Amino acid sequence: MLKVLSTHVFLRQRLHPGLLDLVTRAGAQGVELFAARQHFDYTSRQEVRDLAEWFRSNPLEPFSLHAPLYSDREMGRGGGPSVNLLHPEKSRRIDAMDEVKRALETAEQIPLRLMVVHLGDREDTWSPRALEYSLTALEHLRAFASPLGVKLLVENLEGEVATPAHLIEILAAGHLTDISVCLDVGHAHLGEGVP
Repeated sequence: MLKVLSTHVFLRQRLHPGLLDLVTRAGAQGVELFAARQHFDYTSRQEVRDLAEWFRSNPLEPFSLHAPLYSDREMGRGGGPSVNLLHPEKSRRIDAMDEVKRALETAEQIPLRLMVVHLGDREDTWSPRALEYSLTALEHLRAFASPLGVKLLVENLEGEVATPAHLIEILAAGHLTDISVCLDVGHAHLGEGVP
């Protein structure tokens, strides 16, 4: 079993090679980069380049990237909207898709295996429209991620849309056999659990 640690544990700090050295010394074999601009600014070419250089000369694997939850540097505390691929407004869905794709572009320099994606916010409800928006988002992101060698994972959340059962339904309805589920047991315990 590969020991992977998420840089989410350092969310309040800027991600830098010293933190990755610490993760390596702690015994991790891989790392999930948490895409939050105040932590890992995936829009900064220099920051991505610096991390890519570090990974090229160190054994820690850049295992996965967690998609951004907010596009601002304050995780929404300043009033910035969440990155919601299922937002009722089409323009907000497009903005969310663009933000996730910006984060995915880091795979051009950092050899990531996986990207963890959220479908919807906690308040979103399950409906035929949620299914439709989920399929559209996943098909679009898959087309963008595949040439970069990145596989998508959808994570279960506390909300109604992203329960494990609904995620399986989404993937089955879209015949998305190359996309998997990232089962977050903490979210499952907080939400409706695992069927």
